[in-house]
Amino acid sequence: MPVTIRSKYGPLDIADAFALQSALSVHFPDDYWAFLQRYNVAKPDSNQYSEGEFTTTVTEFFGVGQSPNDDLVTENRRYDGRLPGNFLAIAGAGGGNLICLSLNDGSVYFWDHENEASEGEEADYSNVTKLASSFGEFIQRLEPRKKVIIDTKGEASVEFKLGAKEKFAKYLKNR
Repeated sequence: MPVTIRSKYGPLDIADAFALQSALSVHFPDDYWAFLQRYNVAKPDSNQYSEGEFTTTVTEFFGVGQSPNDDLVTENRRYDGRLPGNFLAIAGAGGGNLICLSLNDGSVYFWDHENEASEGEEADYSNVTKLASSFGEFIQRLEPRKKVIIDTKGEASVEFKLGAKEKFAKYLKNR
């Protein structure tokens, strides 16, 4: 079941999309270009993206925003020099991290702000995790967040990933 994505300000017209590319001096991959035109700034419903042991969420996709916090140009200026040079910050991720698009090949990455290069050091790839080979693949793999279920006895449960219960039991045993 795909995640519902809602446009915050409505679609982006083609002239604004071209102006956005020009302001950033980039060329967007076709799948991201189509997404921007359809949604512009967008908020997905409660979601998660999982890749093996790695899980994150998307808080908001940037575009031509009315607030500096959702504007693609402003956000990328904020992170100038902090991201690898070929990366474009396209969305906020849980915990103040970013979802980035590689302008070299259209791949999508998670950027971890906790492990970014120190001031004065050049940004590198040590704090990024590849999530998908394209923006379209990334969107397809974004799924609704698992929900906690309360049964009639008032006990909470949640769907676990395969192996999660065993890892948690091992963690508790080693404490």
